[in-house]
Amino acid sequence: MTFADKLKQLREENDLTQMQLAAETGIAKRSVVQYEQGVLTPHGKNLQRIANYFRIDPAVLTDDSAELPRITSLEESYVNDIREKYGDKAADDMSGLFSAAAAFFAGGELPQEEKDKFLKAMNKSYIRCREEAAKRRNEEEQP
Repeated sequence: MTFADKLKQLREENDLTQMQLAAETGIAKRSVVQYEQGVLTPHGKNLQRIANYFRIDPAVLTDDSAELPRITSLEESYVNDIREKYGDKAADDMSGLFSAAAAFFAGGELPQEEKDKFLKAMNKSYIRCREEAAKRRNEEEQP
């Protein structure tokens, strides 16, 4: 799927007109139209603005072999729970993490074996951070 196709799909899924997307990202409407027509492909700031707006990795947008990440209903349910308990910022951060992870695992240059290693390293990092936090809490509770 080309950048033009991905941009149009994302825009339509978010019920935006080209004018609205231009206003939201600070990109000229003419550029948005040309991006969707495949006449131009954004680079630099404009690519980053589009990626930031849709909370997606820029590499996924420009890599024709990478699929757009989809948040599953389970992930969406979890994000909604976080939103209710901790607010919009926490939910948006969590949603961004899900999107970035989906983009990373769905495409790119790394073989599956390296992605598996990355996931294991992230799990180890999480466990280490959790243990350090518990240790700090225990130290704070000590007189």
